[in-house]
Parts: sequence; structure tokens; C-alpha cells
Amino acid sequence: MDEAPDVSGHVLTRITAGKPQVVLVEGGRGSGRSTTLHDLTAQLHDAGVGILRARCHREESGHAYGVIRQLLDDVEDLPSGTSVGSHEQSERFYRTTRRRSDARPLAIVIDDLRHADGPSLQALTYLSRRLDNLPVALIVVLDSDGPHAGTLADELRQLTYTTTVSMTAYTPDEEVQALRTLSGRTLSEHTLQICRHTTRGVRQAVAVLARQLGSRLPAHDGDIFAAVLTACAITSWQTWYQWLVAEDEQVAAIYRAMLVLEPEASLSSAALLQGLGETAALQAGVMLHRYNLICGEGEHLLHRGFVPHHYRQLPVEDSLQLHASAAQLSTQVGSSARTVAHHLMAAGTELKPDDLAVFRRASNEAMQVGDWPFALRTLRYALLRSSDRSAATGLAVDLHDVQLRTDVNACLQSTVGLVNAGLEPHQIARELAPISHLVLVLSHAPVSHLVRDLAQQDELADEGSPCRRRSFDLAAQALVMGDATSARRLMRTLTSTTSTGRDRDAAGLRAAWALSVAAHGKERERCRALMHEVAPDLVTLSQLDPTVIALAALTATWAEELDAAQLWASEGASVARSEQRYADEGLNLMVRAEAHDRLGDPELAYADALAAEEAFAKVSADRLADVARALAARAALKLGRHEEAQSLVAEVEVHQGAHPYFSAIISSVKGQVCERQGDDTGAMTHLLDCPRYLDAAGIRNPVAVPWRAEVVRIMLRTKRHGVARALCARELESSRTWGAPATVGRALRTHSTVLGREHRLEVLEDSVAHLEEAGLLAEVAHTLSEMSALQALRGDMRAATTSLTRADELKAAVAQVRPIGSTRSACPQISGLTAAEWRVVIKVMEGLSNAAVAKQLYLSKRTIDTHLGRIYRKLGINSRQQLAAVVGTPPPLASSS
Repeated sequence: MDEAPDVSGHVLTRITAGKPQVVLVEGGRGSGRSTTLHDLTAQLHDAGVGILRARCHREESGHAYGVIRQLLDDVEDLPSGTSVGSHEQSERFYRTTRRRSDARPLAIVIDDLRHADGPSLQALTYLSRRLDNLPVALIVVLDSDGPHAGTLADELRQLTYTTTVSMTAYTPDEEVQALRTLSGRTLSEHTLQICRHTTRGVRQAVAVLARQLGSRLPAHDGDIFAAVLTACAITSWQTWYQWLVAEDEQVAAIYRAMLVLEPEASLSSAALLQGLGETAALQAGVMLHRYNLICGEGEHLLHRGFVPHHYRQLPVEDSLQLHASAAQLSTQVGSSARTVAHHLMAAGTELKPDDLAVFRRASNEAMQVGDWPFALRTLRYALLRSSDRSAATGLAVDLHDVQLRTDVNACLQSTVGLVNAGLEPHQIARELAPISHLVLVLSHAPVSHLVRDLAQQDELADEGSPCRRRSFDLAAQALVMGDATSARRLMRTLTSTTSTGRDRDAAGLRAAWALSVAAHGKERERCRALMHEVAPDLVTLSQLDPTVIALAALTATWAEELDAAQLWASEGASVARSEQRYADEGLNLMVRAEAHDRLGDPELAYADALAAEEAFAKVSADRLADVARALAARAALKLGRHEEAQSLVAEVEVHQGAHPYFSAIISSVKGQVCERQGDDTGAMTHLLDCPRYLDAAGIRNPVAVPWRAEVVRIMLRTKRHGVARALCARELESSRTWGAPATVGRALRTHSTVLGREHRLEVLEDSVAHLEEAGLLAEVAHTLSEMSALQALRGDMRAATTSLTRADELKAAVAQVRPIGSTRSACPQISGLTAAEWRVVIKVMEGLSNAAVAKQLYLSKRTIDTHLGRIYRKLGINSRQQLAAVVGTPPPLASSS
């Protein structure tokens, strides 16, 4: 302390002149009072002053004459076992001190006087009244936050030769300067508030915090707040908590119990966990406030951010024991199953049979509030610790349901593991059938084989049987994979009974049956009738499972009821999102992207495809996410963004075992990208894979995955006109068989490219008629543009002008229906950013790294890199600094879905 040299000089002047001096060093914990005492003592010792030294401690306050024994280490006959000093011993201490001071000046130095034993205090009080004309300095340390040392402190303050050295806390400005000086860093006002809250200006705490900040703050850009929070948490533990341990171990034990009970901790429950009563809890509250470990009017811990760091400091054995006790206590007081399961897992105890029911309830409670990580952890722990095979099956089914909402890849692995568990077929059908789900069937061939086998089990029972819905769902999933055996049997059963289209148990099967009819491409009217049996109105639709809605919406897309497809897919995505079924949300968004694509709105198709990719990424459904990226690339091609389309599908590959329909989509898009790049060989390789995949899926409808138009263009460029004509004839024939006007119109437009000029115009006019019947204005405009070019070549400029004018009018009408960029900035330079790109921009403007953005948006880092590169190209920039200058403040965005 800066004042120490002046105080030591004053003391020396007094005692060398044969006069007494009393110095009171006052301050709270961490104020530097012991350091000041040490410095003052060292200076007196160097000046030749004799030093009598003692340090008091709470654990020794009951030892009679403990302080006097430390001061006079050659005294051996002092009485013990008494709490009251005698006049004889006090007089003896005084005479010994006077005799020693005859030889040279003395300094009696006592640290933490408030913990001195009673007899020693009595002797020191006796001495203080008789210091006149003695060359003795009495230097004591007092705790300004604690109780006084009996009457001695009061009497010492009243002496005329007493000097008080007060160790005060830093002011806010002083603390800022100290932190800057000691850590070498300048902090923001927000982080300084956290630091001040942690240290309360206490000098030792500030010094510890400064060291922590100096070693933890990142050198450049980084998560400064997290580093400051960690430094403050460690400082709090190393100072306030350790001071509390030295002061009152019982209160420290209550604090440790609060850490274990967090976030449901209270002083009362923590005291109870330590076997203490309400009085101890109340006393602990006072001490914990004083030691800056809880704050406010309630019983909350100091800072939620400190709890994990403090908890990790607990000895492992103590933590395990406390959690085991907390599990018992939570059960006794009727706490939630989540709380009991949390403590059982933390204690690492073996589970009893009754505990498994607790874990299943805990998982259900967690799922109800969307805490999927806890539900996963709970079920995995129970499965690992359970020896009851029958109970393990139920836990596995629950785990599968959670994984389907969080990690589809893990769900696939656990499903295959259950298939290989050696259960009998009837056990699989009855117990494991609930784990089957359309997302898994579409993603992985082994699961689809399982579903086909399960669907063969005769599990259909009377209405009301729990097996009934299960059998319908399995048959529907098998039908989607091309196996109609069980579906035919069950559909005959439905036809022969009183079941109606509103039978919700059979809704999935009816939707799959309608899609199967559409896939064959022959009975469009029957398909439409079946489709409307599934969803006769929106109210009925909203009550269906999101996967059923996705099937119905895809059927509507293939049947060219595109308005219904959009509406249904939107409803399916909304229902799935509300239930946190992100894979199902992604399926519906992909279907909606397909509908937008067929309506001639690639911008909305692009946005939906990327939103679907985000939804799949949330649950690690990587194979489905690749399909969504392919759909986004197809939309980007139609928007003229060829480089972006190439980057989107650069690392997308056809996955073995995925549904052939999805493989066909990826192959067709990769073929289109290659064609735009002039790589006809690569384009043909991918495009000619499409019919192979579609045949494997039993899909013969040309509307499902258009691929022939691109092949025809390549054939014409390479002078293989005969092959091109054959393909066009096949496309037109299958389109007329299906009978959807838009499909026929597109096929006619493609067919016109292989005809001579004298026949081509007539075919294009027929194409326009079919596309107008379908109400697809964008497609009509496309065909009219081709007609205009052909008419101009024939020299009919009036007709060419008329066709081109009408095409432009239709394009303008399409733009008025949904102005592109209407929700974005009015700045022309950035209005081209999509909603998905804006989400990336907003996170980047918050200073997050690409990896951090990916984590927050549930995307891969590769996807964020792609987005950011695309944003840079659109804006003509190449750095984050330029992005900030161009974008300014990003607007708030609604969900793109």
C-alpha cells in the first residue's frame, strides 16, 4: 500500500522516542490488509525493531491463550482449557512485554484480531491500557465486514496515539484503471459491468481477475464476452468462494449443494440436502450475499454463467454423493421426473427397475418442452444401464422417436441395430414397427427392406386395435418403396368395410395409394379422386400427420393441382414445425418447391428448397438435404445463376440406398448443370441415369422428374435427330396418357424442336392452348417467345411482334403476382439477396465466424461458405468489411417458409 512507508516512519519515530503507537489496519476480505501488514512489519524489522507476531484463525479461537503463545513462544506454563483469562496472566504478559522493550523497541503484530481467543484478548486489553511511556507498537488487523474483536478494538480506537489505515475498495474509475494496467486490455462498458459485479472493487479480486483476463482474452477478434465471463467465474471461485471456505465451511457446503441442485436450487433445499435445517439456510443466505455468491432479493446464484465453471470445480466424489442424495430427496418431495433423472444420471448410479419408468417420463417431459438433447441423453443412459430387455425395447422406441427429431443419421443406425437384434418377426412387427418412418424409408435401403418385411406381418386387427394404424402406416411406406402387396390387401379391406375417406388410421395408406396411381401415369382422374378422399377439406388436412400431408401434396403436384399442392405443403410444413418435426417440415418444403417450380416461380422454389435444406440440417438428414440442394440448384439455373447452381451441386452425389425418386432428381439437376456448362458427355451420363432410377421406383409419369427435354437438346446439337424424335414421341405419348394439360403442353413444346418449320408453329400453338388451360402464365410466355422467334424466321413480323408482346405482358403479370424481393431492401444492389442469404448476412454482421453461423442456423460450414461466396458475387465484393459497407443494417426477416 502506498501509505505503508509513511505509517512505518511514524511508528519508528514514536517508538524510538520511547512512546507507544497503535496501528489499526482495517479492511474486508481481499482488500490487501494482510499485504499491508506484511510490508509494514518488514520495514520495522529492517529498522531493528523487535517483532512479536501472531495470526488468529477461526478454528483456534477456542484455544486459551493461543495468541499469547504465538507472541511469546518461550512461555510454556500458560493455562489451557479456559475461556476466561486471569489478572495474573494478563499482568505477566504486560511485564514480559515491558521487560523486552527495555532492550529495544517492540512491535506486537496480530493478523485478524477478531478470531483471537478470549483470554488473549483480555491480556491484550490489559496491555493496551498500560502502553504509556513504553516503546511498543501494537499493530492489529481488523475485518471491517465482520464482528469486532470484543472491547479491545473499541478501546484501541479511543487512544490518542492510534492510527487507522483503512483499506477501501476501488472506485469504478480506479478499478477500470487497475484492470487496464494489470491486464493490458481495454474493455467495453458492458464487460466492465460484469467485472465490477464480480469483484465489488475488492483489490485482491481485481488483481486475480486482471490475471485471468490477460491470459484469456483473444488477441484479436473473437468471443470476448465468453472469455470475460469465464475469467469472472474463475475469479469468483478463487476469491469469494475460497474466502467463504476459510470463514465458514458449513455455508460453503450449502453453496456446493446449490450448484448441484441448479437450476432448481434454493437455500432451503440446499441446506436440507446437507442435512441442515431452516436456521442454517437463513444464516447461509446472509453469508452468501456477503461473499458475493448470491445476489438480489431471491435465492438465485450470482450469475447463471458462473454456475458451470463453479460446478466443474467440485470434487468428483462430493459431486457424485450430492447428486445421489439429490435424487432421493427429489423423489421424496415429488419433484419432476426430469429432475430425478438428471440427478440419477449425474450420480452415475445403477438403475433399479422402477427407475426406468422415471426415465421414460423424464424423456416425455423433455419432449413436451422441446428439450431434445435432454430427452436423448436420458434415454441413452437408461438403455445403457438397463438389464431388462423388455423395458429396453420400449426405451429404444422412445429413443428412435427423439432421434427422428434431432439426428436422422443416428436414427438410421439405431434402426438397423434393432433389426439385427435377433427378435422374432412377430416381435418386430408388434414392438419395433413404430420406429418406421417415411423419412427413414426414403433415406436408407435397409430400412425400406425392414418396412417391406414388417408390412407382410398380418397385424391388422379390428377398428380400435393399437395395431391397426401401425399396419396401415407400414403398408403405406412399403407402397412408397414400390411394394404394393400389403397395400392392395388393406385397400380391399377398406373397400369392403364401412371405413370412409375420413378414416385417419388409413389416411397415410390412401395418400400413398393416390401417389402410386400418379406414379404409374395413367389414371389422372382416379388419382385426383383418391387424393381428395385423403384431404376433402383443409380442416381434415390439418389433422393429418405431416408425412401424410407431404404425400398428398406431392400427388397434387404430379396431378397438376398446383394451388392445392402449395396450400397443402404449407399446412404440412406448419404442422411439422409446430411439433418440431424438422425432417417432415423439410419434406413438405421440398414438395412446395416442386409446386413453385411447375408454376414458373423459380425464386420461391429456390427459397423453399434452401429452407428445406436448413430443416434437414437441423436433424442431420444429410441425404435429404442433398436433394433439397439439388432442387435449389435447378431453380438457380432457371434464374440464370449458373455458377451458383454449379456450386450447389458440386458435392452432391447420388446416395446408394436412397429412394430412386430422389436419385433421379439429383441426376437430372446435375445433368442440367453439365449441359449449361457445355459438358454434353457429363450431361448425358447423368440424364440417362434418370430413367433407370425412375423405373426402379415404378415411376412412369413424365411429370415426376422431367429429363427428356435436355437430352433432346443435346441430341439435336450432336445431329442425332432420329434419337431426338424418338424421345419426343415417347414423351408426348406418356404425357397424353397422363392427360395433364401442362405436361402435354411442355411435351409439345419439346416435340416442336424436332419438327420442320412448316409443322413446328402448329405444334407450338397447340402447346400454348394446353398451357393456357393449365393456367401456367410463365410457361405460356416461354412458348410464345419461341413462337415469336419462329414467326420472325418465317418473315411474319406482325405475328412475331404480337406473340412477343403477349409474352412480355404475361411475364409482367407473373411479376405482379409476387414481386421478387418485395420483403428485402429497396437498394437495387442488394435486393437480389434471398431470404436464406439474408439470414447469413445478419449473422455475419453480428461478427460471427462461418462456423458459428453454421451452428446457429443448423447448417454445415460448407453451406455457409457457399452462401457467403454467392453473396459476395452478387454484391461484387470480396470481404466482410465491404459487406458491412454495402448492406448497412439488415432488415428483419420473416421465415422463408
